[in-house]
Amino acid sequence: MGLSVLLLVLDMFGAEALTRLVSVSDPRVSGKGVVSFSVTRIDRAKDTYASALFWINSGRRVRLTEFYGSIASPVWSPKGEMLAYVHTVRSNGKSQASVRTVSVYGGGPLTLYTEEDVGFTGLSWVSEDELVVCKREVVARDEGDAKRVSRIRYRLDNEGYFHNRRSHLFKLNVGSRKLRRITEGDFDVGSFSVDAASSRVYFASNMDADAETSLVKHIYEVPLSGGSPKRVVEWSGPINALNLSHKADRLAFLGHDMKHGHATNTKLYVASTTSGKVECMTDGFDRSLENSLNTDVRHRNTDLSPFWDRSDSRVYFVYTDRWITRLANYDFGSSSVKVVDTGKISVEGYHVVNETVYFTGLTVGGASRSICP
Repeated sequence: MGLSVLLLVLDMFGAEALTRLVSVSDPRVSGKGVVSFSVTRIDRAKDTYASALFWINSGRRVRLTEFYGSIASPVWSPKGEMLAYVHTVRSNGKSQASVRTVSVYGGGPLTLYTEEDVGFTGLSWVSEDELVVCKREVVARDEGDAKRVSRIRYRLDNEGYFHNRRSHLFKLNVGSRKLRRITEGDFDVGSFSVDAASSRVYFASNMDADAETSLVKHIYEVPLSGGSPKRVVEWSGPINALNLSHKADRLAFLGHDMKHGHATNTKLYVASTTSGKVECMTDGFDRSLENSLNTDVRHRNTDLSPFWDRSDSRVYFVYTDRWITRLANYDFGSSSVKVVDTGKISVEGYHVVNETVYFTGLTVGGASRSICP
């Protein structure tokens, strides 16, 4: 089937045209109105994909970085003065991941931290001079060619072996450029959200004894200074993404309760950060809340976590409707789901600022993409 599709695409466009495919992803808007996004294209000479970071400031588009490696997790600082992102390059079978920043006041990218053989899976600002990063690191080195595997889930396509790796949270100071550990232990940190005012972070994980044989995730909190995580929300299924409200009283997360096993639709839930009570917001909405479409012009690093508007009165999310990924929100005032009309444009990534939605879109029947307010 895959070969048939490839031959069909080659017949429609030609091999040369395929190398000109470009994807636009990760729209992020600062409080100062600067719109950033990444562009990924094919580097024929190196036989790989290459990404660069751009922004639009006062109507002028500027390329901030060279087309080299991959770019993920862009996030603006609270005052909108710096854009942080993860840059990863692969060479000779090794990878090197860096956390970098770009200032709106000029100058090139500044590398805050870099390390080989790790992956950074998320960034979030605490203040103008401090970030929280999630790092997938090696916790036990293999000796020689032998691998000691003691976990049930230990290998994935396009990732390789991860039997000796764990994902944990760290603080990264912009000035000192040093990492300080927040979490540690025999568990993995999934999606996370920072409560800067209370100096704590919420994250999805499973610390139970049967975590290796379970898809269940719970939500924990831990001080940014470190310590033992505390379970604040008990759940009965996967948690794919979570986001804290601006008032820090509620957590929105995407997941499901395993009611129909793996065939259960992903839904939007909201949990109280004090009582842990969970409520399903989209129980009557017969769609799974995710982008389940896949093509060569879709950039899969885009963060599609639920997104609170500034007043905490709505939570935005995406869902797949036949061949299009659509944007919608749950409105707490009317207790209903409202679909954002984007016509025949499939929403690939989005950001909401001051009641305005910015998104990257893929048009049906073509590979053109755009940023649309």
